[in-house]
Amino acid sequence: FPQNSGILISRRDRSLIPAVFHIVLVAPEIPHNAGAAGRLALATGARLHLVKPLGFSLDDKHVKRTGLDYWKDVDLRVWDSFTDLQAAAESGSTWQRLPAAAE
Repeated sequence: FPQNSGILISRRDRSLIPAVFHIVLVAPEIPHNAGAAGRLALATGARLHLVKPLGFSLDDKHVKRTGLDYWKDVDLRVWDSFTDLQAAAESGSTWQRLPAAAE
């Protein structure tokens, strides 16, 4: 959508649109850093990938206590390992590959 088009996309609808940018945090330990990455992802329409182990809890109680009231709207994927993320990326199921530049 063009910038400033005034079109709002719900989280449910956003999941149908491939993300242009992806933010990946591997074994994040500080919840506030993940929160900042989540805000960036939300503001830019990017997808946030968190690779376990996480140094914090993502359960609803902890997220609310940390003040991440926007967290429910972040396009978030949590991976058990970096290998799992790589495998999904290589299969194209995680993000759409850009076509090779014409020579």
